[in-house]
Amino acid sequence: MDKTYNLANFEAGFREFLESEHLSPVSLRNYLSDLRHFAGWSALFVPGSNQNIVSAFTVTHIEGYRAYLIESKIPLKTINRRLSTLRKACSHAINQALIKENPAKHVANVTEAPIPDRSASDEGNNTPLFQTSILDQVPPPPPTPVNPTELLSGFAADLENQGLARQDITNLRRDVEEFLSFLS
Repeated sequence: MDKTYNLANFEAGFREFLESEHLSPVSLRNYLSDLRHFAGWSALFVPGSNQNIVSAFTVTHIEGYRAYLIESKIPLKTINRRLSTLRKACSHAINQALIKENPAKHVANVTEAPIPDRSASDEGNNTPLFQTSILDQVPPPPPTPVNPTELLSGFAADLENQGLARQDITNLRRDVEEFLSFLS
């Protein structure tokens, strides 16, 4: 049987994977929410990922997602939690033989930019000898997003073709609509 790994069926397996680790209900909810957030982002920026979420599991795409989170001024702890979720989701994908290695392990957590030491500045001016910004670490932004209305229509049609229940389609569509409204 040919099984594609869209968000709905990947998430179900990921949930089982997480439940086997006996996580708290809050941790389980956060992992699944973070996976949905990544799926929403990738549906906009990674062609084909709404049909196969695993196609977004690459170093390039995860770095682009990290850059997006930084540029959106998401708190550092939230960014790092979402990156941790992707590491765990990629581990699940490896266990399912969907990918061979964990690309998320090659994407570093975000750390706060160092505070310049004013005592090390040039004499006579207050310019520090170094200036490091988190944004200096950010790769270029991902490609231009697709039309959200087209995306939602295609997403719903794809879910219908896979035989999902009407209520599941409605709930998933609302999640994506909520994410898209957050972006605008």
